[in-house]
Amino acid sequence: MACCYGEDQKVIQGNAISVQRNLPFNGLTRFGQGFLNKFSASFTPSKMLKSVTVVDTPGILSGEKQRLNRNYDFSSVCRWFAERADMVLLLFDAHKLDISDEFKEIIMSLRGLDNKVRCVLNKADQIDSERLVRVYGALLFNIGKILQTPEVVRVFIGSFWDKPLQHSDHKAIFDRDAQSLMKEIEGLPADAASRKVDEMVKRVRLVKVHACILGHLRSKMPWFWGSEARKEQIIDNLDIIFDEVQQKYGLSAGDFPKTEEFATCLKTFDFRKLPTLEYSALETLQELLDKKIPAAMGKHGGAFDEDDEMTEEHKRLADAAAKDGKPGLLEDPAIAYVGLIVVMVLLMLGMAVLMTLVYVKHPAVVGLGKQIVGLGAQIRNFLSANAGAASAGAGAGAGAGAGA
Repeated sequence: MACCYGEDQKVIQGNAISVQRNLPFNGLTRFGQGFLNKFSASFTPSKMLKSVTVVDTPGILSGEKQRLNRNYDFSSVCRWFAERADMVLLLFDAHKLDISDEFKEIIMSLRGLDNKVRCVLNKADQIDSERLVRVYGALLFNIGKILQTPEVVRVFIGSFWDKPLQHSDHKAIFDRDAQSLMKEIEGLPADAASRKVDEMVKRVRLVKVHACILGHLRSKMPWFWGSEARKEQIIDNLDIIFDEVQQKYGLSAGDFPKTEEFATCLKTFDFRKLPTLEYSALETLQELLDKKIPAAMGKHGGAFDEDDEMTEEHKRLADAAAKDGKPGLLEDPAIAYVGLIVVMVLLMLGMAVLMTLVYVKHPAVVGLGKQIVGLGAQIRNFLSANAGAASAGAGAGAGAGAGA
């Protein structure tokens, strides 16, 4: 359920909310009726909800039965919301810290978004101090292992309910973490612009990397035949391809996609139809990163110098463009096919002209024919003379052997 601000209290179901253009839920239609029938949005005139929208996911239970009963991809839905959210809160009960298979799958789907993830260790008053320390350490270890990141995820400890505390030894910590959590949530609207810029920069870098990869893959393909064999070879050696692209364009290894997932996606594409790399587009993306985005941020208090020199990325792109000349011209499949057709037409015209000259017995053709016949006769005479000499030599050798 999504909790949104509204002048009147009401609840709108998923199918209706997904078609309202003034709300950010249009993309949920991709998950079908199975999800939209379970999704709803609640509107209430809360002051806090004027600038923050809260999405509450259903509870996660252990066991395979829980996963099979869902008729939609729960982890993909969570990933969709997490990509568009400014903060992701993972709630854990201190007295039952076991992470189910489905919960683990959801946490794994958050890889790459760990800067948004915060953990809340709830009901921490139900265990004593010694056990709380162990639970806290175990939570940090498990989350870091699942997210595959060495950085420690921020964990807020508390007892977020109205009941009296059972163990009040850490009441000061509970109150401080609760205030820190609320302060961070209240500060989300103020930092929304910088986070949007951060997300845009991330997407631009990904587009740049993918464009370089696809252009490099296209340049590896043959013009006429053997494309399927070359495609399999490229997919099997994708790590080497990534290293070549990284070295050629000076890209960061951290911006490259995972080879396993990327290889799975590449199997469905025809490499001959991949777009050729346009250095002008790469330079536009780099200018966006180096000039336009910093200039936009400079208007809001960021530092920007219009007289900055060409960055290292720009220099590498210029060097690569100079090295390759005009890239993509001969790699374009349309141009390659046109060239093949032109060559075949020229050959056919040449054969037609030759046959016409033979038919009309042109003097040049007749003379050329006589020269070819004479050359053939000379070759036959030469081969016959050599064969006769070899036979005579063999006969003499045999006679000498018999006399002995």
